[in-house]
Amino acid sequence: MSLSDTVHDHSGRLRSWLEARDQSYLLAVPAHETFLVGRYEVVVREVFAALAEEDWQRLSAGPGNKGERWYDWQCLVLAEAADADKGHYLCKGEPPEGGCCSAVELQAGPEARACSHYGVD
Repeated sequence: MSLSDTVHDHSGRLRSWLEARDQSYLLAVPAHETFLVGRYEVVVREVFAALAEEDWQRLSAGPGNKGERWYDWQCLVLAEAADADKGHYLCKGEPPEGGCCSAVELQAGPEARACSHYGVD
């Protein structure tokens, strides 16, 4: 699996390169990134803003200096593929109180790998 931050991934060239080589990946994406879902172009921040509070799952990210670090998580299927190893998923974790520590990641690979990374069903 390959990993990258928003600086390397923003152009989409890295995604294309990895997919051409049949490589799974987990890449950070900026909130203003757009994706095609079916025939519709969607903006990352708008997709997550449209979710209801009960659509999020609160999970611990482990202990921190001030106790347990809780995050609200969501993992959405962007595209399912006939081959189980080819799905695309958009996952986001953010602290319940908001702040600067939210992360959005685009993943390609098996669903179990993509969502189990966060413990999200």
